[in-house]
Amino acid sequence: IGWRGRGSGVGEGLGPLKRFVIARGTETKMEVLRMAFGFGDNSVTHEPKDEPRITPVVSAVVEYLSSMCARDGSVVLPDEGSREYEFYVFESITEGDMMEYLEKLLNVYSCSESELIMALAYLHRSEQANHRLKVNLFNVKLLFTIAFTLAIKFNEDLVYSNGYYSQQSGLPLDVLNRLEFCLFESVGYHLHVTPEEFEQLQSCVFA
Repeated sequence: IGWRGRGSGVGEGLGPLKRFVIARGTETKMEVLRMAFGFGDNSVTHEPKDEPRITPVVSAVVEYLSSMCARDGSVVLPDEGSREYEFYVFESITEGDMMEYLEKLLNVYSCSESELIMALAYLHRSEQANHRLKVNLFNVKLLFTIAFTLAIKFNEDLVYSNGYYSQQSGLPLDVLNRLEFCLFESVGYHLHVTPEEFEQLQSCVFA
C-alpha cells in the first residue's frame, strides 16, 4: 500500500472529527462488552464492496499487533472504573479471528488499507502518553478498533455516523463514543501522520 492523504499530509485538517459526539451516561459493564463485541448488526443499508478476504496488508498488521502483545508477559490492569479499564474485554483473540474481523470492517467501511497503518501509529502514540493503554491480548481488539475508526474519520472523505460504526463493530454506541474520546485525548488530539512516519511504520509492519 502507499501513503495517501489530502493536502500535504495524511488527512490534512480535522474535518470529519467535528462530527464527534461525546455520550454521557452510565458506565457499561464488562459483561455487556463481552457479549456485544461481535460483528454487529448487518441490517444497515450500506452495501459492502464484496466478500471479505484476507489480504497481505491485514495479515501483516495482525502479525505486528501480535508482536506488540508479546513484548511483555505481564499485564497491568487499570483501576476498575477508569476509562482505560473499558478497553479490556478479558478475552484474548486469535490472529485468525482478528484477521477476519479487520477484513470485515474494511469491507463494510469501504476505506483504504492505509488507515490500518495510521491506526498503528495512534497506538504507539497512546502508549507513550498513557502507560495504562499499553497494547496486550486483552485490549488489542478494542484499542485497534477505536484507533482504526479515528484514522478513517480523519483520512476519508466519506465518513459514516458513529451509529454505523457501532453497528458494524458490535461495540455499543455509548462505549464507542467514550473510548473514542479517550484515545483521541491520549494521542494529544493529534491524528496527522507524516509521510515519513507512515513509511517507517509500514516498513516495520512488512519487515
